[in-house]
This record gives sequence, structure tokens and C-alpha cells, in this order.
Amino acid sequence: MTDTTTVAGLYSRCLRAAGVVRAFAAPGHGLPRPDGIRIIDVASAELAVLLADADGRLSVAPDARPGLALLPGPRIRLGSQPGEVCDPWELDEIDALPAAIAGWSFGQVHASVEIELLLDFDAPVRADLEPITFNPGDQLMRLSPSLAPFDTFIVVGPGVVRDGQAAGVLEAAERIGAGVVCTPGAFGVMPIDHPLWRGVVGLQADDAGLAGLSGAELVIIAGIDSAEIGSVIPVDAQVLEVEPWHLGLMAHHWPEPDSGQDHPVGSALVDALATLAGKGRNNDSVPLHPVRAVMDVIEVLGPEAMVAVDPGPAALWMGRGLVAAPAGQLVIPGLPVKGFAVAAALVAGLDGRPALAIATAPTDPCTDELLDLAAGLDVAIVLEVWGAEAAWEQSSDHRAGLVGAMREGGISVLAAPVDFGTTAELLDIAGPVDAWMPTTDEGVIGFGGIAD
Repeated sequence: MTDTTTVAGLYSRCLRAAGVVRAFAAPGHGLPRPDGIRIIDVASAELAVLLADADGRLSVAPDARPGLALLPGPRIRLGSQPGEVCDPWELDEIDALPAAIAGWSFGQVHASVEIELLLDFDAPVRADLEPITFNPGDQLMRLSPSLAPFDTFIVVGPGVVRDGQAAGVLEAAERIGAGVVCTPGAFGVMPIDHPLWRGVVGLQADDAGLAGLSGAELVIIAGIDSAEIGSVIPVDAQVLEVEPWHLGLMAHHWPEPDSGQDHPVGSALVDALATLAGKGRNNDSVPLHPVRAVMDVIEVLGPEAMVAVDPGPAALWMGRGLVAAPAGQLVIPGLPVKGFAVAAALVAGLDGRPALAIATAPTDPCTDELLDLAAGLDVAIVLEVWGAEAAWEQSSDHRAGLVGAMREGGISVLAAPVDFGTTAELLDIAGPVDAWMPTTDEGVIGFGGIAD
């Protein structure tokens, strides 16, 4: 055990105070192995980063925490934002270590930071130098009743799920009479048949307009991840940002809604997607209509399982909000990153949670490496590869294969012939995809072949 009076001991205690429970260690990282934290050795720094960020991304209250990667440098990465590129910053003062670790997210919903630790880990530390924690403010934001006449929308992101405040979204919406949209990371916070539900935004260019958000006079935002939100917030609206825990409490003095006043129900986005979902739900063709594939996944897995999806065509269909799912069940990164789905399923497996990973064919080498790592750790992984060829005779083969794989344990890779040609129907409804947009020397390009 590390001497708690040394820098190495302080480093271990600070990491534990931040909630870290495991670390993914790259070869040659040169850092002390922190006490009380499980160390999982992986083959490369890239895998360590991906797994650490997936670990942080999946955690929710009361155990929300960063994932930890031990990297050459020596440096640590504390994170929950898969795909984020970080410039490491140097830390060479012992006194700055507790605040650096405690403040890893800089107040953002999801973030990642890399710190190069230029410290003598065997050096003694002052007796009064202890880990610190930063707690969210306890000052409640209350809405003034004078805002009641405004056309109001509530926009929520994954921070609402991460903080365990999903129930407050429905309470706030019904009290205020506000329409609700969410980014993919918060899907499930409102029933999709609720009259105040306006749809998932941040995936396609026309989402905000079709949801009615572009005409809002007051926009209340909570738990927004900047990687997901894009440009959906109207530039001429009054914007009020609140903490997720404010949602259920902020409008207790709101006037009772006028029972004689007509309020919009749904939105053009919700209506168009519901029509599309109705067409695909009972489609028995093979290859599968994507709506049928989404429905099969949600219904076979049940509410306790997690579904992680790599950015691309499969994520567009899974994240579009076509089939009801519990808040937090669906996890799609906000940035383009390869291998996330299996990384997230592996982390979920370490925590004993059933999970399904979904990727779009063809898979990438990172995914293959993660499957090998899962096998070595004896973690069961089920990966569905949408768009791959399989000798299915009927659409029910999808459910049968999925049920069997989830029961078997071990590593299962299922080819799922999903017809992505139907993605043109989504593009006709809401325009080109503007999620997961990497930048090249030629400018911004569509990700995964799903945007022009």
C-alpha cells in the first residue's frame, strides 16, 4: 500500500475522492498504481483513453464520476467525453493536485482533460493537504410568473440523466406548459406520446424548425452537452440555463394554465417520424427496415439493459426517437469516435449491467481489439453489426438471434442485415445529418456516409 503521507498517497486519495473506481493503464505510463482503484492493463494509449471516456460517460448519479486512463508522459486522463482531443497541461506543484483532479470537468456535463504530472511521487506532502470536492450550487433558480405569456421550450441534454433528474423534466413541462425537446443523450425523459413532447434535436439540420423550437421566445436549457447541441438554440430567443435539479422546483409559483386556451400538441417533427415509424414497425422484409431493427432491440433487451451505438447510420436511427425507451438506456457519443459501442458495453459488463453494442458495417480494428480484451477479462459482449450480410430467412430471425446471444454469455458478434437505403426517408423529413461532423482539410464532411 502507498504511503499516504507522500505525493503518491495524495494522488490516490484525490482520485478516489473524485469517484474513480478503475483505471485503464497504457503500456509504459510510468505512474504509481493508485491504491483502492482497480487497474486494467490494455494494449495501447488509444484503448485506455476510449475505455476511460466510456467509463465516465456511462456513470450516473449517485455514482457519477470520471473515467481514468494512465498514459505515457506520465499523464492521466480524466474524462467522460469519448472522442474529445485534449492538449495535456503540465502540473508541477503538489499544492495544485487536489483542485486539478476535483475540477476535471470544468463544470461541463461531459468533458475530458489530460494532466501531465511532473511530480516526485515519493516526496512528502503537508499534513493539511487533502482531497477536495466541488459541489454544484445550492441556490435554486425560480421562474418569474411574468414569463408565463412567453412561448416556452425546455431543451435538455444528458446532464439531466447523469444527475438523476429525468423526472423533473416532465414535472417542469406540465407545470409551465412548455414543449420539450432533448438531444440524443437525454432521450426517454419524456414519453414520446405526451402532448408536450416535441422530439429529439441535434441530429439533422431541420430538427429545430420542425420541432417548433426556432419560434420559441423563452428557451430553458438544462444538462446540455455542447458536443450534442450544435446550433439548435434560436439566436433571438431569451435563453435561461438552469441546473438539472432546478427543473422540478423552479416553477412552483407558476400561474395555473388557462384551461380554455389551445396548446400545440406534438410537432411536425414528431408527426413525421411517427408516420415513418408506423410504416416500418410492421415491415417484415429482409433486409430489415431500420425501424423494425430499433423496435426489436428495445423490446428484446428490456428496460434494465444499456444500448451503446457507434456514430453513423445505426446511431441515427437508434437516436431518432422512433421507439420509446427509458432515459439513459441509449448511449450515443456526441463526437465521432470509433469503437465506442464495444468500449461502453465492456465497461457496463465490468459493472454487471447487461448491454448491447451496435456498430455499422464494416467494423474497425479498434472494435476488434476491444472484443479481444473483453474475452481476456471474461466480460460478455454482444455486438450487432447493422448493414452486414446474414442468411436470414425471415425478419423474426433478428429477435431470435438477439435473444440467444444475450443469454449465452461470452463474445457474440451478430450480423444484422439492415436496409440503410431507407435512410433517405429520414433525410427527406429533417434534412442532412449534422451530428458527428469531423473536420478535414476540405472542410466539414458528413459522418458515415449519411449526409451529403
